[in-house]
Amino acid sequence: MSENHSVPPLYRSLECPLAAKNHLQGILWLRSLKHFRQIEGPRQDSEEGIGSYTIDGFLNVDVADERPIFPAFILCFGELPLPKFGKFILKLTQPEKLREQVAGRFPPGTKIAWHRVEYDKKLNLDSDPTPSVGWARKHFSKPEKFADEKEWRLVVFLPPPLRLLDDTIKPHVGNLQGIFRLEKGGE
Repeated sequence: MSENHSVPPLYRSLECPLAAKNHLQGILWLRSLKHFRQIEGPRQDSEEGIGSYTIDGFLNVDVADERPIFPAFILCFGELPLPKFGKFILKLTQPEKLREQVAGRFPPGTKIAWHRVEYDKKLNLDSDPTPSVGWARKHFSKPEKFADEKEWRLVVFLPPPLRLLDDTIKPHVGNLQGIFRLEKGGE
């Protein structure tokens, strides 16, 4: 797992011209892990944000699977353009500048970092994960079947006791032209 280390230029695929325009204007939608677990289509991952696991047939339930104690909101990117997620493709040329602009819109104590997704998540484990492995498994891991996405996440952890009931936060972070560049415009 990587945290803010050598984040390469990344790509974000979007379904409509308004979403691309909003990104360039700095109107971003960060989604909860639960959101991605509930959507349909190629982005749906039934294990997204799940910390529960099974060892020797016994279920170990993470009580925060449905109601996170430290809610995470993410903006997803790929190391390669992924037209299957949308015909409008933006290239993020300055990942650290994006992180800084997003950070400027949240209260003190908010943790905002880049994380590269690992594709090693399984629900059946051989032993209990350590707390740090369990945390990474819940927030930054996906099953191997998603490995072609080569995903990076800009992750926002809100400070306690701040909790939101919504699965989406929509910060306006300021003009992102130059940080994002439109690579493909939906021909």
